[in-house]
Amino acid sequence: NALLPDLSEDGSTLAVASYPSSTTIAIYQLSMGSYTLTQTISPSTTIGALTLAPDASALAVSDAAVQTIIYGWDSSTSQFVVAPSMPLSVACQSLAASSQSSSGATTITCASSSSSPIYSLVNSMGSLSLSTPIMISGSYTAAAITPDGSTVALSGSSSTTIASATSGSTIATISEGAASAAISSDAAAVFLGDPIFGSNFKGRAVWYDS
Repeated sequence: NALLPDLSEDGSTLAVASYPSSTTIAIYQLSMGSYTLTQTISPSTTIGALTLAPDASALAVSDAAVQTIIYGWDSSTSQFVVAPSMPLSVACQSLAASSQSSSGATTITCASSSSSPIYSLVNSMGSLSLSTPIMISGSYTAAAITPDGSTVALSGSSSTTIASATSGSTIATISEGAASAAISSDAAAVFLGDPIFGSNFKGRAVWYDS
């Protein structure tokens, strides 16, 4: 019984939250054509948002109300380990993570009802350090990030902000809100989904091309 599944880009790692309790995360690894349970994580909170980095370098979860917990991959133990100073006192409605950069940093963006943080998780030989170099102002419910961690899309009730993940500067503003968002790897296209659009609650999706 799985909820909020996320899969690494190559399909080798799968992370899912339990259902209906939503209090544990199961990590599966693909081997010889089948998935095997390799780790169970209990973050001691209900899981309302989950993201797995495309290269499985990081995992982040939030209860979407009070706190967020970030994990990094430890290749020596082949397990996700919790980053220092967890949990974070921020409620992420949605999470998105990039792959590791050449400097060893994984960028994690959080859509929050207050200012939305962009975290940098550095994994140096299994030693994790976390910083928050960027804050994006505004109230957002959906987050997406390019695989290289350069650009984020944050969407709220009435608009969407495309911003640099390294400087926080706004690249574009789209006058369309959404409950979910996706951004292409070159940041040239943004896809927004709204399941309750209009008074008759019929969903729609909007695609923008720069």
